[in-house]
This record gives sequence, C-alpha cells and structure tokens, in this order.
Amino acid sequence: MRDKHKQFDELYDLLAVRVITKSIKDCYAVLGAIHTEWKPMPGRFKDYIAMPKANMYQSIHTTVIGPEGKPLEVQIRTEEMHRVAEYGVAAHWAYKEGQTTEVQYDAAGKKLDLFREILEIGDESTDAHDFMKSVTGDVFTDRVYVFTPKGEVFELAKGSNTLDFAYMVHTEVGNHTVGAKVNGKIVPLTYQLKMGTSSRC
Repeated sequence: MRDKHKQFDELYDLLAVRVITKSIKDCYAVLGAIHTEWKPMPGRFKDYIAMPKANMYQSIHTTVIGPEGKPLEVQIRTEEMHRVAEYGVAAHWAYKEGQTTEVQYDAAGKKLDLFREILEIGDESTDAHDFMKSVTGDVFTDRVYVFTPKGEVFELAKGSNTLDFAYMVHTEVGNHTVGAKVNGKIVPLTYQLKMGTSSRC
C-alpha cells in the first residue's frame, strides 16, 4: 500500500490461488473454466505465457470476483513454468538436462541464492559504500570463498581450515593431503581460511 500508493480496497491479491498444470493447453482450459464460473475483473488479466517477462517468467494472472463477492487472484502455469518462477532459469536447465528429477539446491542453486541476496541488497542500498558494507556484512558473514590455483571457487563455512577445503575438492584429495599452500605460502592443515584466499592441497 505504501510503495504503490494504493488504498486497502485497491488490493486484489489478498486472496490468491495458484493452479499448476501439465501443459500450456491445460492452462488456457483452466482459465476458461475459471472465467465461466466467476466474473473476471476488467484490467486485471495478464498473459505472461503468450508474452513472457524478460526474466523468462511465464504464468497467466487473472483476478475474478470470487466466492462471497470478494476479489480472488488466480495464477495458472505449467510445472516447468513453476520451476523457473520459484527457483530460476538454472534450475529449469538442470531439470531439462536430466540432472535432477526434483529441484535440488546443488552448487548452481546456491550460487543463484547468493546472487539473489546481492540483488536484493542492491535494491535496498542508497549508495555504493552502503551496498559494499551490506554485502560484506550480511551475505558473507557465515561463509568463506576460496579459489583453487585454476580459478575455481569453493564456498565453505566460516572457520573452515585447509583440510576442510581439501575434502571439499574431493574425498580422496582430503584423504591424501599432507600439506597445504595458501596464497603461495606453506601453512598447516589447521590454518583457518579467509575470504578470497587461493589454496592448494
């Protein structure tokens, strides 16, 4: 209400239903059934299936005068569209490649979550200094990002040491690690890793 300067009676999505279908054809069949049962509100229909948003979001949105004469927003989309809407394009690609039968938070999913957090901070920050302070203070407080000599990035919990990093690379690497280098210097296996260090085990 505050952000969009609307009165309470101008809010039409207080009560909403999401319908997930098997196919695009089913989406439009559901839309027809809903509009047959309840009267659609003028100017409250958007077809993001026919015209997807720039971020590939697809769904049909319609608001109808529902039970007891109250506005009811209905979102209609396929399972595939729902995956993109909820978890992002990378989750959709992983599913299409057969890497997963359900959406799982793998390494790509975690990176997307981090990216979303940073974007949200960017929206809320007033200037570049405020943004950097928020990112380093809020997002990275419980994580450490370490680079391999080949430039790969590994995310570890804050307080992790070089042996933790070795096991993160691969179990066998961890099992056979006898020494470590951080930023070109030999360090003990108990050396606590810091943000942005380059480690070799």
